[in-house]
Amino acid sequence: MSAQACKAARSFWQAIPHSVLRLKNRFWAEVVSNSFGLASPAMAPWVGTLIGDTGLRVDPRGDIFFTSTRLCNKYGARTIWSSAMELELRDTLREADVPVIHQVRGAFEDLIRGAARGRYFREKSKRTRDGIVPDLRWRDEDGEFVLGDVKTIGFGKTRYWGRSPASTRAVDARAASVHTDMRSKLRSIDRTILGRSPNGPLELRLSAVGPIRGLVFGAFGEISEEARTLLCYAADATAARTWVADGATSEEHAAALLKNRLYRRWGIKTAREYARIKIDGLRLVGGNPDFTNAPGHGDDDARFYDRQQAYVHARGG
Repeated sequence: MSAQACKAARSFWQAIPHSVLRLKNRFWAEVVSNSFGLASPAMAPWVGTLIGDTGLRVDPRGDIFFTSTRLCNKYGARTIWSSAMELELRDTLREADVPVIHQVRGAFEDLIRGAARGRYFREKSKRTRDGIVPDLRWRDEDGEFVLGDVKTIGFGKTRYWGRSPASTRAVDARAASVHTDMRSKLRSIDRTILGRSPNGPLELRLSAVGPIRGLVFGAFGEISEEARTLLCYAADATAARTWVADGATSEEHAAALLKNRLYRRWGIKTAREYARIKIDGLRLVGGNPDFTNAPGHGDDDARFYDRQQAYVHARGG
């Protein structure tokens, strides 16, 4: 499935511009131009301008704000996008009444005890410590708790045209490496802090809890297959709980409508955050970031209204 074939990637074309689905004009221009692989309207006046003291320059699409490790680490661009999607997925699962924990601190760190724990906090950076904290833990359809990590990928050589195999979508290729990445991080801590590798306690815990799900959002609004599976699960769970009160004609019909709604919500959310990073990056060259403010996360009433609007739209109202 290509980026353009992904329902989330094309969702902004179908969304009714209300509530959390609104896209301000500058965001809309960025989302549309990015979808077609065109130059960024916001970048146009600044192309070639130096970005702060980095020695880097603004490119026509604004890809530098995602592909430069220095910019991503220094200004936290990728973290902002990823955090926004973590909260969106958490809120989606809460709406479905699925038990969920955001930022699962107790997944592995509880195994580091005594003197090793002090050494761990002294020798490992906050970024390294955060790297072994899964983003989400939820109960799946089989009643088992599973772990997932949210990842985002900007448009660049490594993730897109340089990926292997080329037939695999960029988001799925990244999702396939999430569990392996976590195992490597845990194995390193087993070896350097606990002195027990391979098959140290952290790595054995990972084997016991099962694979880390890769919940990946791409540069064009596309989502990984594991994220799509989570979306469908949340929609089915929400429909089972709310379809009568919401006035849907059947649980199956409600589930289908809610899946389309979530594709729109997730697709527009990730597209908005991608555009926001580009526009906010212009602060570093003297641009004005004020127009990047967007509606915050809605409460339960707003999400109920959003579901109602999905049903009304489906009925042609």
